[in-house]
Amino acid sequence: MLVNIGSTSEGFKDWGIDLEVPDETTVAELKTLLAAPPHSLPVATDTKVLWKTGKGVLMSLMKSEKVKSKMVLLNVAPAMKIVSFPEKFIWGGATAAYQIEGAVAEGGRSPSIWDTFAALPGKVKNGDTGAGACDHYHRFKEDIHLLKSLGFPAYRFSISWPRLLPNGRGEPNPQAVEFYNQVIDELALCDIQAWVTLYHWDLPQCLQDEYSGWLGKRVCDDFEHYASVCFREFGDRVKNWITINEPWCACVLGYATAEHAPGRKQDPAREPYQAAHHMILAHARAVQRYRAEFRNKQHGQIGITLNMDWKEPLSESAADMAASRRALDWQLGWFADPIYKGQYPENMRKRCGDRLPTFTAVERRMVQGSADFFGLNHYQSDFVSPSIIGMSTEPPTARIRIPISTIKTSRTCQTLAGPRLTWVGTLFHGASNTFCRGSARNINLVEVLS
Repeated sequence: MLVNIGSTSEGFKDWGIDLEVPDETTVAELKTLLAAPPHSLPVATDTKVLWKTGKGVLMSLMKSEKVKSKMVLLNVAPAMKIVSFPEKFIWGGATAAYQIEGAVAEGGRSPSIWDTFAALPGKVKNGDTGAGACDHYHRFKEDIHLLKSLGFPAYRFSISWPRLLPNGRGEPNPQAVEFYNQVIDELALCDIQAWVTLYHWDLPQCLQDEYSGWLGKRVCDDFEHYASVCFREFGDRVKNWITINEPWCACVLGYATAEHAPGRKQDPAREPYQAAHHMILAHARAVQRYRAEFRNKQHGQIGITLNMDWKEPLSESAADMAASRRALDWQLGWFADPIYKGQYPENMRKRCGDRLPTFTAVERRMVQGSADFFGLNHYQSDFVSPSIIGMSTEPPTARIRIPISTIKTSRTCQTLAGPRLTWVGTLFHGASNTFCRGSARNINLVEVLS
């Protein structure tokens, strides 16, 4: 007979498994079966087993009684929670041009800021660069067929700005247009949906040299032009566009800690905010252009992908709750609030003062609502509590002037919260909370786990 087994444990009300067992199986035998591999549930001889009647009433069963078609385990929390995803959830793989393409000096491509950064001694472990990478430029068909063999229905990749526009602006490089056309067409042949990122951190080095890249407002003009070239050349087949991937990383790691290209940390009190401001404006300009000239003909959607690791207060103290709020504001709110609310988080405006750029009335109208969906890259969850930097109104200039809270990693979470708070548990707990934060702001969520 087929037996459906559920649990009354908090957080597992929707959990359940179906087992095929002999008709004569007793409750005691069922518990032994559930405690053994492959189920390995925390079921003991004294675990209460309930029978769910047709009217939904739960009644206790004796060990010697035969199993019923619907059974419920009292207060048994499975080691792994079965997570259900929405019907239209899209599974897929994701890459970035500099990570995989290689061929940095082929096909008319010019250097990017990552080529320059990776060539600096000590910047990248083992001195690795993207010069060869995965050789995707030459092996893209093989790579796409690997995706197909794995059953991936979607693939997110980025277009290399310095490959498509070697001068950062102007007419597109025909060899690049041909390459990306082949990639997109091969994906279509394999019935894989294309999701295209316009910027995954590989700014043309010539623009960095010309006006300091994202620190110069002229980048907004050049990014809009670059985006329009992509829409014109590939938008007849690409229906899902992401303007910028993880701008927080590009700004903080690129302009404060110097861990990423372009490797600046000369003015961490201002440059991350300046670069972020221009990225938000560039994003909005690209979206405005797409909606005005391309969306009605191409019938696609466009948004941005942000990164957010959920920040759980270490305790219920006011200080820890405030630290959590700051950490959320300085990572997700920094970019999501202007796009969905029209301005930076109040926390940031109060603490940063004139170091945080402001939007004009025209810019605010352009930025607010400039996303058809909300993309989220979520990696882990952390406990947070105030650090000395976090509690100070003026952090030392030698440190990043972003009042981020002290981070306890997910491994520490396990120690603090007990063995059942696994990495996967913190991941989905954090993702869920982050999505709820978005829902409270009337955001159309696209659920993305990377």
